[in-house]
Amino acid sequence: MTSDSTDPRAGRDRASEPRDDIQEGRALASSAARSRSGAIWVAVVSALILLLLLIVFFIQNEAPVLVAFFGFEGSIALGLALLIAAVGGGIVVALVGAIRIIKLRASNRRSHK
Repeated sequence: MTSDSTDPRAGRDRASEPRDDIQEGRALASSAARSRSGAIWVAVVSALILLLLLIVFFIQNEAPVLVAFFGFEGSIALGLALLIAAVGGGIVVALVGAIRIIKLRASNRRSHK
C-alpha cells in the first residue's frame, strides 16, 4: 500500500489524532444530558415533591381559623388559608411584573421607530 502525498495526514501517526466518532459521541452525550425531555422530567419530579410537601403542610395545619375579608367572615383550615394568601400574593406579583414588561416593550418599540 502506498501513501498519497496529497493527504496532509499521511505523515502523522493516526493514534495521536482525536477520533471523530469519539468526539461526536461526547457531543451527543453532553447534549443528551441537557435535553428538553430531561428538563421536563426534572420539572415533573420537582412538582411532585412540592405537592407532597404541600399535602404534609395541609395535614399538619388543619386547625380551623376565623378569617374575615371585606365584611365576609368564615372558618377555614389554617393550611388552606395560608395557601390562598400565598397564591394571592403570587398573582399580585405576576400582575405587577406583567405591567412592567408591557411598559418596557412599549418603550422599546418607541425607541426603535
